[in-house]
Amino acid sequence: MVAKLSIGIRNDLNKVGFFEVHGLELTAGNIVAQLADAAALQAAVEGLSIGTFASRSLATDRVQNATIPTFEVQLGDKWIITSVDAGGNKYTNSIPAEDSDGGTNLISGTHNADLTAAPWVAFIAAFNAYAVNRVGGALTFVSARLGTRLGT
Repeated sequence: MVAKLSIGIRNDLNKVGFFEVHGLELTAGNIVAQLADAAALQAAVEGLSIGTFASRSLATDRVQNATIPTFEVQLGDKWIITSVDAGGNKYTNSIPAEDSDGGTNLISGTHNADLTAAPWVAFIAAFNAYAVNRVGGALTFVSARLGTRLGT
C-alpha cells in the first residue's frame, strides 16, 4: 500500500491544478518523516511554479491556502517530470503553472530544465526522498521539460 500526495497550485482565476505522486505507506514509525518529506516536496514544487500554493493532501494530512495570484497564471503550462523505478519503468508527473523564471530555470535555447538551478536542485532532492511507484518502489528523477496540457 502506498500513500498519494497531491499538491494544488492556484492560478489567477482561482482554478487549481495538481502535482501528484505516490509515497510510502504512512505508519506510526514513519509519519513524521513522511510529512516532512511531503512538505519539502511541496516547497520545491512551489519553487517551480508561478501559481500560488492551494493545498496539500496526504492521507490524513491536508493543508490548504486560498491566496489567488495577482497576475495571469496558466495552469496548462507545465513542467513535465520523468522518473524511473528500479525496473527501468518510466513515470511522468507534471507541475502546473511552470515558472521558467525568465529562462533561468531552463537550458538556454531549449525547453529542458536547467537541473543546476537552485529550484531544481531542491525539487530533485525532495522528489527522490519522497516519490515511489504504486507498489512502493523508489522513483528516481530523470529529467524535466516545459510542456502544456496537450503534452507538447
